[in-house]
Amino acid sequence: MKTTIAEYKNNCVLVAFKRVSNISDSVIIHTCQAFGFKGHGMQQDNWLDAARVLGIKLETVYDALSWHSRGVEDTQDITIGQFTKKFREGTFLVRVKGHLLTVHDGKIIDPNYQRRAARRRVYSVYRVMNSTIINTRKRGDHLPKNPTFYFVNMPHACARRRSAKQEIYLNIYSEGMNGHMRSTLTLDGMARYGYTRKMLRSDLRKGNIALVD
Repeated sequence: MKTTIAEYKNNCVLVAFKRVSNISDSVIIHTCQAFGFKGHGMQQDNWLDAARVLGIKLETVYDALSWHSRGVEDTQDITIGQFTKKFREGTFLVRVKGHLLTVHDGKIIDPNYQRRAARRRVYSVYRVMNSTIINTRKRGDHLPKNPTFYFVNMPHACARRRSAKQEIYLNIYSEGMNGHMRSTLTLDGMARYGYTRKMLRSDLRKGNIALVD
């Protein structure tokens, strides 16, 4: 029996719920299965019901099907790129065709949706009112000597494939994190794998990591 979200295919809803909460993989999996998840994705009404049971509080920002919107002017043509530019603060679940992703402070933080075109039409957006994602610091803010942080995106997706940097990220994920997302790390601890302060600043700017205050 599969016990982790990463073991499932078509797991975007499960990944999104995990991103915005501290709920365990097993609870998310069992709850989503109770609402129809069988490894082939979920219908919107079903995952909304699952979110309510899990205690993830959502507020509708935009829904193309019901023509309901808050702060979105052109409801017919809004794209992911337009949405991320307009909503720079807050955590959101954004549904596009065949996929659900998480946007936090204007950045996509979804390992299944990296470096894709931002022109895909958005079908619905929900603000996560009780998100547990820690706000990232703005560029230029002073960093402590030995920052504590965790990866928001899968580490090995933060660099080009088969590059020297990707090897660093792979080692961090397999050894430094033991394969567990949201593991708390320190810059000094990750230096053994070749991870530098410059890389940390870059990851922070791109939304790949979040600092722990």
